[in-house]
Amino acid sequence: MFVDFTGKVLRILPLREVSGEIVVDAILADEHEYKRVSFWGEHAEFVLRDVRVGDVLKIKNAYEFSGVDAAGSEPPLLRLFRCLRYWRRSGRGAM
Repeated sequence: MFVDFTGKVLRILPLREVSGEIVVDAILADEHEYKRVSFWGEHAEFVLRDVRVGDVLKIKNAYEFSGVDAAGSEPPLLRLFRCLRYWRRSGRGAM
């Protein structure tokens, strides 16, 4: 299922490599829920370069699926693979 989500960045997790591509996960939250978002490739580079904790991102057309860890506490996961738009609201201006 493809979804749009707007949320405040609570945490940016360390860079990792999957199948030769860089991936950065971030935890985003709105007033109702939180999601772990996986940014791949150029989107991961964008997060590493431009996104800070406290920024608000609007993510469009992301693939969402549920993943559950052994404790059963994994948030819904959004995977961002291609052609997405980002919107950031912070003291540094909008992009």
